[in-house]
Amino acid sequence: MRILQQDPNNEVAFFWYVDTLPTDEERARLLQRFLRAHPNHEKAKVALRSIQVRIETRGGFLPDLEAEGKPAAPASPPSQPIQSAPPKASPVIEAQRTPPSAAPISPPAEEAVLPPTAPLKPVQAAAAPAAKADTSPPPLKAETAAPKPEDFAPPYRPLSPPKKEKSNLVAAITIVLIILLVAACAVVSLVKGIKDNPAFKSPAQRYAGEMATVMNSLAEWINGPVNQWGQAMSEEIYEGRTTQEVFQMNQQMGYVDVLVAEKLLPIANEIGMGGLKIDNAMSKITPPPEIENPHNQILLCVRYERTWADEMIGFLERNEPIELEENPCGTFLDAYNQLTEYVGTHK
Repeated sequence: MRILQQDPNNEVAFFWYVDTLPTDEERARLLQRFLRAHPNHEKAKVALRSIQVRIETRGGFLPDLEAEGKPAAPASPPSQPIQSAPPKASPVIEAQRTPPSAAPISPPAEEAVLPPTAPLKPVQAAAAPAAKADTSPPPLKAETAAPKPEDFAPPYRPLSPPKKEKSNLVAAITIVLIILLVAACAVVSLVKGIKDNPAFKSPAQRYAGEMATVMNSLAEWINGPVNQWGQAMSEEIYEGRTTQEVFQMNQQMGYVDVLVAEKLLPIANEIGMGGLKIDNAMSKITPPPEIENPHNQILLCVRYERTWADEMIGFLERNEPIELEENPCGTFLDAYNQLTEYVGTHK
């Protein structure tokens, strides 16, 4: 206060005086009166906003000067320093000196110093007071600590968002799910490895696993070149004559017609090559006793078809006579169905 009395335009002293006021409401009132005279003073606006945030945080409201019915204080402090108050006299003597109707009303001590009206000067060191007896009242002690830079931060400063506990929960659940998925994959691989290991399979399961590929090859061979031979024989090669009729005439005459050879020779080669692959595969597989008979019947029929194909190729290429043994494929279809059912059951 002494500095403001000596230098009313000292900005630092004014804001320190504001901070020494005992309550935020009194600080707000003084800053509001100051902003009426200096509406564009940014530092005062920032300080008022900071005080407003603290008041509203406690559930209060910013003081309204007009609502309180107080007249606006002058925009600048008095040009002359405020004289210290004279010592108080006895109530009896004071009553004798002053008539009852003319009793003066002195303003509150905290409103004695008001914001300056003239443009504020830069911060300067206060002039040394003259050497005289200091009879002014002692400055009010601040109930709060000195203001910090963050106290004057604007209320709209972005705040750090609160930590989201849900994100941690989601991350934990995700990690658990990944661990369970990896464990499930490991279990599936282990079970599959055990199932595929011949050491853990019965003879029927091992036979079914080995014969599954052979049965697919056998079905392709039957539905492929074997059936194509029958279709080619039933087709008409000359006007009014099928391939089979011409082929039988060629057998009787001992030579092959060119068109018949071109039509049947590729099919006979496919039958012979396919039968050889199936024969080699089935010969390496040992069937269990309960399925040994159908297995051997199919193998015998495949070998007969191989021999038959070789005889056909010899006749179609070199006009060699065809010599075949009795056909053992009469029970092929029954044996094939039994083998298919067995493999499907034990695979």
